[in-house]
Amino acid sequence: VWKGGIGVSGVLSESVSQAQYRARTEVLRCLLILLSEPLFQTPGEYQEAPCSWLSHFTNGEVCHTANLFSSLMSMAFSYDPVGWGVPYGGYFSSGTEEELVDLALQMLCVVMDFEPNIGEQADTVGTLVKEKEVTQSPARTRHYNVYRSMMQRISKDTEIDLIFAGIVRLLSTMYQANQTYLPHSFRSVGFFQEALVLLWHLLTLNEAFTSRVAEELDTNQIMLPVVYLLQTAQQAPNLIGLLHTASFVLLVLSSERSFAVRLNEPYRGRIALAIPQFQGCHADVLTLVLHKVISESIPKKQSDALAEMLLTVLCNISPYVKCFAVESCLKLLSLLERCSRPAYIFRSPFTHHGLMFLLEMVNNIIQYQFEGNAMLVYSVLRQRDCFHQLSGLTLPSNLLQPVVGSHMPSEAPTEQEDHTAEESAQQQDQQQQQGPREQEQHQAAEESAQDRDHDNCHKQEKDQEQGSEDAPETEGPTIEMTTPEEPSLWVPTQAWLDGVKKKLPLQAVLCLVNHLGPRIEAIARKHDVTGHDEVIKYIRQTTMVGILPVPHPISIRTYQASSYTAMWFTSYMWGVIFSRSQRMPMYDWTKIRLVVISSQ
Repeated sequence: VWKGGIGVSGVLSESVSQAQYRARTEVLRCLLILLSEPLFQTPGEYQEAPCSWLSHFTNGEVCHTANLFSSLMSMAFSYDPVGWGVPYGGYFSSGTEEELVDLALQMLCVVMDFEPNIGEQADTVGTLVKEKEVTQSPARTRHYNVYRSMMQRISKDTEIDLIFAGIVRLLSTMYQANQTYLPHSFRSVGFFQEALVLLWHLLTLNEAFTSRVAEELDTNQIMLPVVYLLQTAQQAPNLIGLLHTASFVLLVLSSERSFAVRLNEPYRGRIALAIPQFQGCHADVLTLVLHKVISESIPKKQSDALAEMLLTVLCNISPYVKCFAVESCLKLLSLLERCSRPAYIFRSPFTHHGLMFLLEMVNNIIQYQFEGNAMLVYSVLRQRDCFHQLSGLTLPSNLLQPVVGSHMPSEAPTEQEDHTAEESAQQQDQQQQQGPREQEQHQAAEESAQDRDHDNCHKQEKDQEQGSEDAPETEGPTIEMTTPEEPSLWVPTQAWLDGVKKKLPLQAVLCLVNHLGPRIEAIARKHDVTGHDEVIKYIRQTTMVGILPVPHPISIRTYQASSYTAMWFTSYMWGVIFSRSQRMPMYDWTKIRLVVISSQ
């Protein structure tokens, strides 16, 4: 065993020389090369004929398997990239040990990812999001991966705490390196993508880990670096894989009640995020970052599934947030206004799902957290026309007689509409005398088209998007799962619209608007109210008990495994490993078929 901590009690007393570090590094590099057969297979070949080396290596019959697992886990999560805790200390402590940790994380990602028979657990389409109440009991596949089994059996509190602290330490270096007083005094690690993928495997494999992290540990410590990576990836097209991985992690975490409740803790950090200044809680950090990513994804049809997943995160946490900051309220309502436009709703058969999540989020807040969210209620009242238009939504006249070969109207003036939404929010900010002045810019989040042939449109769309996002994952490779096709002509019908309107949860918010709207207008006329302070004071003093319908059950959605997402993670992981191995090339890039390699 190379290091103690996980699987081995206590700390090993033997000192390790630089020669031993180098020897272990070369051993792991050799193992990675032997297990790299998936790189040279197409996705179809990988699923039909899994790698024989990986199958043998993970079947539990190889000597010292448990020792290797304990060594890799302990090395990865006990590593301290900060060094001696002094400025520039990381530069002196890094070197062969950091290279060994890098390869250890890659090895763990490779063996944890290998699950060749996942397609047998569900149909070929599967689902991405499911209701949390449905129990998730993965069926036993024919192949037994001993590494996944050992990962699932980690249950000691001390080991889980060590893993959690290690992941927080590794991921936090990304934003800590950008907020130092001395230039370049703190180094960020280069293997943050591998650390995030391993966190993903821990959350989806080990229920004991997820439960303890959510119930006992400070999940805000992991949320902050994840949202920082999410925003960083949104601004870098070559990190599109990181963008989706961070979104998956947030989706799983948001399905835990304790995670959402802990977001109410005040935020006093100084992380360099491109969000407005505010005074609030960690829920505001998450909301403002997600708003920025979603608003930049809405104009792109290819990004509908990504936006829908992030809206699911907001919907999951909404019943538990006691008070949103003013800036968050303005951003959420401007987002709802954009998703309520006919041009967006009628853009495809699926885009209304995002609107449904936003409406459900508003319902959760006014039914479960009305007392503390007077500002959001006031923002809802200011947008009451939007809700009335949704209740009377009809097909646009130019759609009643479609021309053959024509395309559905979309948010063609996307730049103009995005700025219009921001101008609306800024106008509200000026009227309320405190708010963001952020000017958002559009960047493309490269993904490919969604599946369109299954009756269950919502779930199949998200699965196809996960299985066919082919954008650059890191510096070199681009994931290619399927070949994007030009979407076929789709024209909404009255029957489709009637079905959509029945699904829109408008009853509660319309009760709120119809009850409070006229009363507030009467108070404003009677007392000549010109500011919003008196209105918010009235909202805080009133109650909606007996006016709103009976609170609906809280629906929490979480991740559902499928063969599409499994293949996507495999391609993404190997793309990262290949692109980060170019300093000393280990693979013949001309023979690689799992991902697309750019020769430039």
